[in-house]
Amino acid sequence: DAIADWRAECEQRLKDSGLRLEWQADTAIADYRLTQPQALNLGRILREGVSNIIRHAQATHVSVKLEQNATHLLLTIADDGVGLAPGTRPGRGFSNMQRRAQRLGGQFSQTANTPHGLVLHVQLPLHNLARTPASS
Repeated sequence: DAIADWRAECEQRLKDSGLRLEWQADTAIADYRLTQPQALNLGRILREGVSNIIRHAQATHVSVKLEQNATHLLLTIADDGVGLAPGTRPGRGFSNMQRRAQRLGGQFSQTANTPHGLVLHVQLPLHNLARTPASS
């Protein structure tokens, strides 16, 4: 449910700002259940990332991916905007996203998106997430 809500919010906010959204969510994520604090913090990381893109990136396209690998739930938010100028110190939003990821036992980082823009990465260990009970 949280993922559907996040998608709807991102679609609306980005559409209202004239930005195009590409959303990808790995169906295997349904094997895991987020606790209320996990859903709250991950949702706020996503919201902050999208807010930063709307306010600062001068982007036209945003890509959000939720996927999992063997050990982690991965959230990636990428844009095709101006990115961070060399030597630019990230603001409070980046610090907040990093703190939220750490609260969840995960990691937050950002990298340049070639040729333009920025990519935000959140990695949460799967062992910190509850498995969804198998249905009979």
